Amino acid sequence: SAMRVMVWQPFDQVWAPQRFRYVNEPDAPATFARAFRIITSLLLIVGTAISLLTPEVLLVMSSPAFAAAASVVPMLVLAEIARCMTILANTHLLVTDRTVEILRANIVGAAVLAAALAALVPTFGLIGAAWATTVSALATLVHVVLVARTAQDLSLPWGSLAIGTGIAAVVIWAGTLVTGTPLVAIASKMALLLVFVGCLWRSPLVGEELRELLTTSAVTRLRSRR
Repeated sequence: SAMRVMVWQPFDQVWAPQRFRYVNEPDAPATFARAFRIITSLLLIVGTAISLLTPEVLLVMSSPAFAAAASVVPMLVLAEIARCMTILANTHLLVTDRTVEILRANIVGAAVLAAALAALVPTFGLIGAAWATTVSALATLVHVVLVARTAQDLSLPWGSLAIGTGIAAVVIWAGTLVTGTPLVAIASKMALLLVFVGCLWRSPLVGEELRELLTTSAVTRLRSRR
């Protein structure tokens, strides 16, 4: 997906080789929590932008027959975030040679997907398939997180991610209420996206420590360019 290419892959290319060095250090929970806050914030921002603007993109780039596809984008975005978080959370399973648990997690996800598709698609069609995909990805993530905690609890801020996701859901819902020409709709949704970024910046997901770190880094870079 675009979100994986734009956000996750660049992050993972840097983080993947480093996480095995950090995982056994005394401050591993703080390091992993900082990485978690950074990547989930970026994923939520890009995922919210994609969810908001997809209807206008489809309107311009495809026929009206594909317009309904925009309704499933938020669920697929959530599923993609869950997949990325599964990779982030499975570090200790790889370090302790418990990769069989990753296989089991994938089996759980596949079983949930099959059951959800059978239950939801006949009644809800495309929306049902999208929710089945999301529930499957979340089931895989939950399995990995619970098993990894038995080996080492990195205390990742899942509650803060839930708050950030909730804010994103409200903003995306507000985007469905936008009417007008495509240009007006795009301008309105960009304004909503800015509101979301502001709310996320002040939310527990970013947190005081990360806000201070990012602010200090930005000020230092600005001063170095003068």
